[in-house]
Amino acid sequence: MEILIKFLDKKGWPQEYLPEQLKEKYLALDWIAVNLVFERRLKTRQLFIYGRPNAQKSLFISLLKEAGLRIYSVGHRKNDFSGANDFYDIWAIDEFTDDSEKYESEQGRNPNTLLVLLDGQEARLDAKYERRLIKKDNLPIVMIGNKLAHQVRKAESPLAKRVIPLRFQTQVSDLDSGRIAATLYRAMCLRAAYYYYAEVEKADPVLR
Repeated sequence: MEILIKFLDKKGWPQEYLPEQLKEKYLALDWIAVNLVFERRLKTRQLFIYGRPNAQKSLFISLLKEAGLRIYSVGHRKNDFSGANDFYDIWAIDEFTDDSEKYESEQGRNPNTLLVLLDGQEARLDAKYERRLIKKDNLPIVMIGNKLAHQVRKAESPLAKRVIPLRFQTQVSDLDSGRIAATLYRAMCLRAAYYYYAEVEKADPVLR
């Protein structure tokens, strides 16, 4: 949150977007807010953003990065997690496709490795030019694809049980990193405040 505050100070604290302005993108920001504010439990579902190429999926992630969030992009590296680290706030798996039988061959990732990553479990990851990484922290992961992955459409599939699908289908003409950061900051504050007052009321019956 400190990184966001510094960024917003530089921007002069721009006005945040209203939920009706961002629509589904506000839901994505709220999911990120929850996952940054609170400790993630193992097997907490990750986010799968999908939609047509002009739905601003990659732009959304790049604006968060511009706002100061530390985002590691996995992309199409074949079993290569060079540069990966628990230091990051979010991991983004871009251009994800499975197309059923092509799930393993096209992604170049062992499906079991992917599932372990999504679960938030400790995982050993290969890196082409570095020592093998042992990922220990349960980090939020955002998967991005043009279509909803075939394995996600299967309600009982291992992948479907590990992600929340969210379709990006609108375009926001004035998407701005400052306003995105302000909206995320407000969402984080609201989530933290809601949790705090819920705990206070739970502890003190007089306040009920």
